[in-house]
Amino acid sequence: MESELALGRALAAANSGITLADATREGFPLTFVNAAFEQLTGFRGDEVLGRNCRFLQGAGTDPGAVAEVAAALHEGRETTQVLLNYRRDGTPFYNELRLAPVCDRTGRIVQVVGVQNDVTDLTRAQRSLRRATRVIAEQDQELAELRVLQRALTPADPPSRPHLELATSFLAAEEGVAGDFHLVAAAPRDATVVVVGDVIGHGLEAARRATFVRTVLATFARFGDAPARLLEMGNQALIERTGPTHDFVTAVCVAYRPDEQRLRWASAGHPPPVRLDRGEPVTGAGGPPLGIGTALDAPEHAMAFAPGDGLLLFTDGLPEARAAARGDRRAPHFGDERLRATVRSLRAAAPAAVVGALRDAATGYVGGRFADDVCIVALRAT
Repeated sequence: MESELALGRALAAANSGITLADATREGFPLTFVNAAFEQLTGFRGDEVLGRNCRFLQGAGTDPGAVAEVAAALHEGRETTQVLLNYRRDGTPFYNELRLAPVCDRTGRIVQVVGVQNDVTDLTRAQRSLRRATRVIAEQDQELAELRVLQRALTPADPPSRPHLELATSFLAAEEGVAGDFHLVAAAPRDATVVVVGDVIGHGLEAARRATFVRTVLATFARFGDAPARLLEMGNQALIERTGPTHDFVTAVCVAYRPDEQRLRWASAGHPPPVRLDRGEPVTGAGGPPLGIGTALDAPEHAMAFAPGDGLLLFTDGLPEARAAARGDRRAPHFGDERLRATVRSLRAAAPAAVVGALRDAATGYVGGRFADDVCIVALRAT
């Protein structure tokens, strides 16, 4: 008797909520709750004795955890579950419930001891950590896909093409990945198609859209080298895929036929090419960007392109690069005139030298931090 009294005093004084349930009666009614249980739940002992402890459950309680508690009670085994329970005033809390059977001298289970602890802060912290881990994993996966797409959109070395010298450069934005891309593709009759494009927006969707347009243009270039027609087919494919959208794509497409020493070009909302040596933009109107409407109507222009002639194609991240003044949106742009002056200063230079000079000049101008991607392609007939 003295030992039972000592046990009772210990249970009553425990910091954790303690309950005793009668295992010999249906429903496992409570026969004892301590003061810590009353403080934890807000229920007085005289309100809950004789009741099953399920009165703590509510709409948000996990049915799977409840089922495990019920199974452990009926099988006479220990279990520990974290349940979303509700206090008397309706306040939710996460309750770490530990159940253990108590046997009499014959081995028959006569009581079940329940120990309750409020683990709300810990549970929420763990769930926040799991959410953060999932987000980080998703971001890592997205970043890996972006890197793969970026390598596909802007390969470091252009393929070798007949009677044409080529050089490319890609400068990544400081934050995020945009949809800048370039393409050098073989076309019929030893012709070469060169495209530089830019997708509005940043991130994975922009890179995917750029990859789609680039793939479409590369595929169609195998069967024809008419720049306006290629852009038209790229526009139709993009409209079919996404419908008209504000997330449009700008592109300039040139096609060089060495046997004719002629170059044709067309633009869809993109800056026109600039002539190497002269630093002057070629003249001719462009059409609207890809993806806005079903009718592109981009005019096609032709020009003589003899050995030694060259062109520069680029995305607007180059002239619009801002000076190194950090955080100042009013800082001056690199600008068209600085771009053209750099080209004029490199008369008869190889495409690689022109691209390298522009890359170095722009990088120095912005202090190595670009707000937008920069894609540059230079070509010269040989």
